[in-house]
Amino acid sequence: MEWEADTVLEVTPEAGEPFIVHIEWQSGNDQRMAFRMARYDLLLCDSYHRKVMGVVIYVGEKPMSMENSFHSFGLQYTCPMIDIRDMSPDVFLSSDDPGEVILAILAGREVKLTVIREILHKLRILTAGDVAFFSEKLKHLELIAQLRGLNLQEQLIKEEETMPITIDIRKDLRYQQGVAEGVLKAKKQDALKMLEKGISLSLIEEITGLSVNEIKILQNTLKA
Repeated sequence: MEWEADTVLEVTPEAGEPFIVHIEWQSGNDQRMAFRMARYDLLLCDSYHRKVMGVVIYVGEKPMSMENSFHSFGLQYTCPMIDIRDMSPDVFLSSDDPGEVILAILAGREVKLTVIREILHKLRILTAGDVAFFSEKLKHLELIAQLRGLNLQEQLIKEEETMPITIDIRKDLRYQQGVAEGVLKAKKQDALKMLEKGISLSLIEEITGLSVNEIKILQNTLKA
């Protein structure tokens, strides 16, 4: 039996044994998703001889309605399911990877015009004048925008057509300070949501980039 997972990472925590993180990006509500994840994770566990944490990140247009667990007599499996709309666009906009930056268009409960403009601005900077590379990323952005409906795609295309010449404001000190503060705040908000879902500290550290001590401080605020 062969299965191809979307994203598989090995995580080495500060304490304890390394483990595997398996992430599936899901665009539709599949009521057998927990069963599929259980099948994937058992195969990964058998292949790598590591404990496996499965995570589903939902990127679809309709509200997420999937069950996150599967039970069959003695077999029990549960995995976190995260709606990307519960994550802040700033988490993706802070990346220097164009492929990660474009995911900001799916994050947040409402797609704001300022987010679209920031994505386009960041792509201009990261592609560094490479017209072909920039055009390729715009196509990817338009395809991903379809997951939120035609209205968003039309709004995106309109912004592309009226896009001004980009100035690299990353060198401005006030811009850098503002971005750093906004990103840290967004990461902490996302970490709190993950803690509420019972996701391990090691995985939260891997996803957000926050230290274990910072995450523990946030964890204490939930207990207060």
